[in-house]
Amino acid sequence: MNKLVMTLIFIIFSLISFSQENKLPKQIIYNGDTCVVFSISQAKQLVLWDLDRLECFDIKDNYLLSNVKLTELLELKNSQILAYEIKDSVFIITFNAFQELQILNDYQKKIFEKNIKIQKRQNFKNVILAILSTFIITFALK
Repeated sequence: MNKLVMTLIFIIFSLISFSQENKLPKQIIYNGDTCVVFSISQAKQLVLWDLDRLECFDIKDNYLLSNVKLTELLELKNSQILAYEIKDSVFIITFNAFQELQILNDYQKKIFEKNIKIQKRQNFKNVILAILSTFIITFALK
């Protein structure tokens, strides 16, 4: 019997609320229980709001997923930047070592050229001394 009464009350109040132009749902208290009665347009609006809410959750999930992907991409790019910085520092060290070797090579080249000049002078002196000694020995012994 109680269910029948509740069903009748629900139907009656649904019809009453259907005929009203009130934008808010009607709240009815029956034996301490609260019953909320919606019109068809209000039910449609609630469904639209629920769909919007679900769409917002989907957008939020997509945003979080893209945020995670962007974070991973950022970490990858940071590791690539670190690798390039290491390569750059190795290149700078290698270039500096090359410059030092080039400076050392230039210095050794100057020393080598100086030694060649000294040896040429010494050889010239030795040739002159040999010619003079041969000349002296040849004419002094005759």
